[in-house]
Amino acid sequence: MRALAFLAAAVLVPPTLPACRSAPAREGAPPPEAGVRLVYEVDPAVAARLGWVAAGASAPEALAAVGTHLELCLDALFPAGEATVGFEGERGLAVTLAVPLAEAEQRILDAALRGIGSVELAIVAEEGDVLSPPAELRGEEERLDAWLTIHPGATLADYAIVPFAAGGPHPALEVIAWRPGPPEPNAAEVDRAVFLCRPLVLCDSFTAGDFARVTPTVDVMGFPAVAFELEEARKGDFLAFTERNVGRFLAIVIEGRLVDSAPRIEEPLPGGGIIRGQFTRAEVDELVRTLGTETLGGPLKLLRIEAIPR
Repeated sequence: MRALAFLAAAVLVPPTLPACRSAPAREGAPPPEAGVRLVYEVDPAVAARLGWVAAGASAPEALAAVGTHLELCLDALFPAGEATVGFEGERGLAVTLAVPLAEAEQRILDAALRGIGSVELAIVAEEGDVLSPPAELRGEEERLDAWLTIHPGATLADYAIVPFAAGGPHPALEVIAWRPGPPEPNAAEVDRAVFLCRPLVLCDSFTAGDFARVTPTVDVMGFPAVAFELEEARKGDFLAFTERNVGRFLAIVIEGRLVDSAPRIEEPLPGGGIIRGQFTRAEVDELVRTLGTETLGGPLKLLRIEAIPR
């Protein structure tokens, strides 16, 4: 595993209050709105590039496929069913939340949804993780193996969108391919699988839009490495996230695949870090290019955010 080291800074700014913790409303004052609605345009070409639909698929097919991935993300964040996904015209999807969100929360949610299929950060699931509904990681691996056995020729991408009730992955887990690129000859799909913990609160969602700077550097041993810093508004969230996950492995997922390996979080990170390891310069340049740009954006383009009045 790569090692995620502390990024030293000349000036250390105290972390901000996590943006997803909005100030409590004054007693007796109801929230100004009943909910919020985020409207997106879907790009079928990007959905095809991600393998969610076949090349040349119709707009309705792309909408259905992208909507399924949205629902998986939203079901983890809003398990009580407060979030729904519906069609918006011929090329759009609308996410409707039956709960009010502060502007900061809306920005984080929008970034999380647009990050689906693009760049995401997530903790690698381990034995002993508490899942709700109750389940164990070993059982989830056996569940995947059983599903692949009765669906010969199916891939991890196929399994990832199967509903839990139909034998698919646990709602709190995301399944992706460990090794980048096409599978090795005769390699079993189950051997390429890695389980990630889906964000269960908005504060724990980090995507490409949250990176302020990504630059090449070297580690203490002189090996090429990648330094990154998050946007100021997300630094407090990242510090709290890494404090809770010291010793865990952080997956960097690009277009549904794990990037090379998963770095270990060695200590709380106040808004940035160094991904270090025995990288080549070419590998570092590729990571910087990928993490430092939104050219690999997902299939969603935000059109507008609407408040739902009471």
